[in-house]
Amino acid sequence: MMKKFGCFFLILLCINPVFAGIQEVIIIPFSHLDIGFTATPQEVSEQYATLFDGLLEILRKLPDYSFTVESFWQFQQWLRNASKEELEKIKTYVQQGRLEFTANFANMHTGFQNELTLYETVAYPIRKLKKLGIDVQVCMQDDVPGFTADLPDILADLGIKYLIIGLNDKFSNVLTLPGPSHIFYWEGPRGGRVLTYVTKRSYMEGILIRSAAELEQIVSETEKSGYKYNVLPLLAASDNGGYEPGVMALIRLARTYYEKLRVTVSTPSAFFKKIERDYGNSFPTYRGDWSGWWEITKTGCPYSSGMVRWGQDALEDLLKTGTISINNPYYDAIVEKLLLFTEHTASCGAGWPGLFTLEQTEISNKTVVEYAANAYSLLMKFLRSTFLRKEDAIPVFCRSNKPIKTTLKVPVILQGDHVGTIAVNDQQFKAWSFSEPSTDTYEPFAQGLKARVVLKPGLNYLQIGDFRKCNFSRTKMRIIENDFYRIELNADLTFDVFDKELGTLVLKSAGRVTRRFTGKNNE
Repeated sequence: MMKKFGCFFLILLCINPVFAGIQEVIIIPFSHLDIGFTATPQEVSEQYATLFDGLLEILRKLPDYSFTVESFWQFQQWLRNASKEELEKIKTYVQQGRLEFTANFANMHTGFQNELTLYETVAYPIRKLKKLGIDVQVCMQDDVPGFTADLPDILADLGIKYLIIGLNDKFSNVLTLPGPSHIFYWEGPRGGRVLTYVTKRSYMEGILIRSAAELEQIVSETEKSGYKYNVLPLLAASDNGGYEPGVMALIRLARTYYEKLRVTVSTPSAFFKKIERDYGNSFPTYRGDWSGWWEITKTGCPYSSGMVRWGQDALEDLLKTGTISINNPYYDAIVEKLLLFTEHTASCGAGWPGLFTLEQTEISNKTVVEYAANAYSLLMKFLRSTFLRKEDAIPVFCRSNKPIKTTLKVPVILQGDHVGTIAVNDQQFKAWSFSEPSTDTYEPFAQGLKARVVLKPGLNYLQIGDFRKCNFSRTKMRIIENDFYRIELNADLTFDVFDKELGTLVLKSAGRVTRRFTGKNNE
């Protein structure tokens, strides 16, 4: 009988506390970063430049208070003028577990980013914090309704085990999991995974609960929704709200008596480590992409968006080809501007109703455009400093990993139409003048020369040869020709193209489109 009783007792001890309900609530105070939402980017920067002075005093006076630095950019504003003594105080609170930094530059529109800027969203703060002797375990993202499927792979690549998200799905309800709170492994396309906690109550949930009774009601509702774990994190932040919202949550909710509930203030890693201790790895695994919902805000500044998309793609190719390294001073400077533009509040427009004056709106819009322009300008400076080493030659960088034949455009001011030659890597190609009615980052030149050329991967050198004016004529407005082609418009509104050099009709009755539904021929 004694042996049977002992075995039964052992089994009871090994059962996870799944059915006990939520026994503990961990309040996680932080300040949610909105660059240019509550105030201009410059004003927000000034706010965070002084925030950590007050935070150090609060941590000293309130031993039961903890704080999480949601975004590295917040800390960066203070760090520029911090003393060694102040930095040592920061590191002391980190070692005590009362202050936590996350692997997060800011809250990003990940669907707008490419692989490089998505990677640097996490890698940039890790790199900077490591130099200060601060390790990070958690990534945090807030306010954005969804994220790209590649994020878990990047977090896993960089050794980040945990991800905590305070969704704002008020305008985009995209996470289809039922219930307000979820813990799961999020797995990327390459198999990297990260233990993820998501709350649909947003990053402000902890400050919207005003009493112990309200908190107990939230706990009860969460249990009924299917949440089956014994600890529940509660995010407590507001837009650029500083540490005050967390202090209020501490006073209202943590310093209160509960009959069956333990409420503390701590950090994301404290929550994740507790839930791993209690439940091991018995969490569901989900895969997939839930991004692309707010990135449309970037259409408010299309030219700037084009510069950033070109810049992040170009920088990625330069890095992959070894043309630039992460240790190059230009690299971090360019990355920072690209990240600032892809941050979720960086866009041009009127701003949120009632928050900005007209003057603030103009300042904010100008700043966002400057993020893009500065990233582009820094990239151009790097290219010039790296490649302008050969006299009378223009460097051309090919981002392909194999030789390609492409149309190359060179900015040259010419009066009238010209034909001639250009040499690429000492190989001659015929070229002709062009003019464009409009430009963008991918087609930046309004006037110049263009030619079909062969480029090798990496660096090529171009030299402009001799050019002459070409004869261009119109005959009764039906024939247009130059030294290369003659284009003749037919009576039925089609046209023929004759190649003079080849002596061949290359297009016959071109330009005719048959509409499927009407059966009529149209120009």
